[in-house]
Amino acid sequence: MGFLTERASYLRGLADGLRIDDKSDEGRLLKEIIELLDDIAGSVEDLEELQRDMEDEAANTDDRLNDLEDEVFGYEEEEDCYCPYCGEYIDPEEAELNEDCTAIICPSCGKEIELEDDEDDDLDYSPEDEGK
Repeated sequence: MGFLTERASYLRGLADGLRIDDKSDEGRLLKEIIELLDDIAGSVEDLEELQRDMEDEAANTDDRLNDLEDEVFGYEEEEDCYCPYCGEYIDPEEAELNEDCTAIICPSCGKEIELEDDEDDDLDYSPEDEGK
């Protein structure tokens, strides 16, 4: 039982404990409001569950798409995905670009690695000058 449903149940129990007369106008109104809150709480919980299911499905779809991209484009950890300055692996999908998008910034050592287009439009990583 979710938080909203628990609160609606508490209000229902409180109204029953106070022996609110549902024959009076105020009592009928209060009982109807509690019933409405209970219905809304159930609907919200259903929507939350549906959202969780959709998030899981989206994550699964993303994983499958990544697997398909790897299969189609043949992505594997290549030697040129390692920073020449510190030797740490740089994930090309998570690499941050510098301001003018001409180099990536190594997350380990912070040095910039210049990007060059080769003939196949794949990106090669080549170190900038050692002074940076």
